[in-house]
Amino acid sequence: MVLTWLLQKEFSFSKKTRFDYLGFILISVSLVSLLYALDYVNRSTNLLGWSSPVVSVLMLVFVLFLGLFVAFSLKAKSPLLNLRLFANRNFMVGNLISFVFGFAVFGTNLVLPLYLQNVLGYTALQSGLVFLPVGFVQGLLSPFAGKLTDRLDARYFVVVGLLLLALSFELCSSFSLRTTHDSVMLPLYIRGVGMGLLFSPMTTLSFVGLNRLKMGDASGILNTMRQVGGSFGVAVLGGLLSEPYHAT
Repeated sequence: MVLTWLLQKEFSFSKKTRFDYLGFILISVSLVSLLYALDYVNRSTNLLGWSSPVVSVLMLVFVLFLGLFVAFSLKAKSPLLNLRLFANRNFMVGNLISFVFGFAVFGTNLVLPLYLQNVLGYTALQSGLVFLPVGFVQGLLSPFAGKLTDRLDARYFVVVGLLLLALSFELCSSFSLRTTHDSVMLPLYIRGVGMGLLFSPMTTLSFVGLNRLKMGDASGILNTMRQVGGSFGVAVLGGLLSEPYHAT
């Protein structure tokens, strides 16, 4: 918080705008409906899965209010989220990558601990420690990747990062009852390297060509897309795990 306060003093925007209450209500209802639907799909009491009438109604509300939010935001002078930024190709691609990134990472963060504890017999503490090196590797590489993007094209780092993430997920797909600890850690190390190379350059690439005054809007949209992608990943992979129980 202290660093944020200090950094924000470097640039101030003197023009004041009114808060977009209508846009806030529309997007809130839309996202809450979506997240509740994704949560309801995986409930043990929901025997119909995605075919549940509750899920159908919630998804209908999500689509309806999202459409209203988009229509209103494109006409508003000071919208909550400036959707016109998607006219920038780099920003649009960056949001797509952010969504896929959230889907894959958050989804596997749900599945892998369950696999480690229920299949390989790890304790909750042991399964948590398995993920610890991923954060260290990403934390070490992210600053270097960010600095190197000043000299090299950020797209190279994004492509390499995505390929490493895909490789790590491919290695995870071969996990079985006889998978050793080293075989579990290898794809996680690769994932950490991929995330470290991907995250900072992806953010840099997404903001190329955007007005400095629009950076706040762009950052908010990018983070929202990642979180929504993560919610989808948890819901879809969680639904696949619970499908046998729904079938019985």
